[in-house]
Amino acid sequence: MEYEGSSMNKRNLWRKWYIFLMGSCLVMGLLAGCQKEKQTSLKTRQTLTLWHYMDSPARKQALSDIADAFNDSQADIEVEIQYVPDEDFKKHLALSMADGDMPELALVDSSDLNYFNAMQPFVNVTDQIENLDEYLPEAIASCKVDGQMKGMPLGMNCAALFCNTEILEEAGLQVPKTWDELQETALKLTKDNRYGFAMPALRSEESVFSFLPLLWGYGGEIAEIESEESQAAFLKLRELSESGAMSPQVNNLITGDIVRQFMEGNVVMVLVTSAFQQTIQKEKPNMKYVMTLPPSGNENKECVTAIGGEVLVVTPGEKQDEAMEFVKFVSEKCQMEKLLEQIGYLAPREDILQEQIAENEDLKNTWQIMQQARLREFSVDWPYVSVALTDAMEEEIVGEIPQSVIISNLAEKLRKNREAK
Repeated sequence: MEYEGSSMNKRNLWRKWYIFLMGSCLVMGLLAGCQKEKQTSLKTRQTLTLWHYMDSPARKQALSDIADAFNDSQADIEVEIQYVPDEDFKKHLALSMADGDMPELALVDSSDLNYFNAMQPFVNVTDQIENLDEYLPEAIASCKVDGQMKGMPLGMNCAALFCNTEILEEAGLQVPKTWDELQETALKLTKDNRYGFAMPALRSEESVFSFLPLLWGYGGEIAEIESEESQAAFLKLRELSESGAMSPQVNNLITGDIVRQFMEGNVVMVLVTSAFQQTIQKEKPNMKYVMTLPPSGNENKECVTAIGGEVLVVTPGEKQDEAMEFVKFVSEKCQMEKLLEQIGYLAPREDILQEQIAENEDLKNTWQIMQQARLREFSVDWPYVSVALTDAMEEEIVGEIPQSVIISNLAEKLRKNREAK
């Protein structure tokens, strides 16, 4: 028995040593793991900055989320998002190019790409775009310069008329089909602190985007700005303001402010980008409204709208290879789907677009509206044209200068700009 007890004690002793050694190894492993994690966290990452001008909370969050997803997917690159107000974006990006202090990445309006690319050529991202053959011709047209993709199309939207159907129905009114009907309807709905209609007129590309359906709806053209049809479109802006159907304060409001007023019931009808239906659905899910084509000039004219979108560009520099990794990441089908779902854009890719149309009635409606859309001008001098148009819009809405003088001055600006090319 003494022998057996001695053996048992030995076994117990070995068991204790075994437990001690295993515990020590576990602790050492944990310490090593913590040290490795610490080393990883201390590793220097290349920081990239992405500039954008999207002012809605939903779209800001979408960009933040895609950057976070990219940052979490690897340990070498960190993308930081920086918002620049739309009315200042072109100036700030142009100055950064002149100073050689550009952000590594930027979201630019599709109509502005040629202008910026002429100042400082963007990096060719053709090889970074997944399934480029799936992209729609309209999307590629906004990015292609001399056969190279100078940016990646991020999505498509169009200008649309949003109407608060609850207020319209209470007043026994219908969604207007022409601009005269819109003015008449807006006047009937304007009372106290509520206006019948609003559209952006601040000096920004969003304002031009909303104005072009008005210009084209009357049969006007930028190239023929002194024509009777073009003048009729500008005159309608003056009439809307002077009659009280639209507040002259639209000259000072960004599109996000106008949509906010629409959601709060302070404006009944607004002409803005279709992408804002995503914001409305998230913030006012029970709001009764309809999104439709902008009005036509009269019964004999067709309704027409403008197609637009953003382009993700890479600026040349020491970190351009890292920036192109981000473009490659965003172009992946699963990542693009998540991003577009948040920002409310139609996909530039045919395969994703067909899924959107089949699964989402609102995006299907956007696609149907877009069938009557026109592309804006893709030219080096478009920003100058845009500024001249918004200046004329503001003058018409304020109404202190005779329209003949406004149109004459606008035509002269456009003419000098074309001749200087």
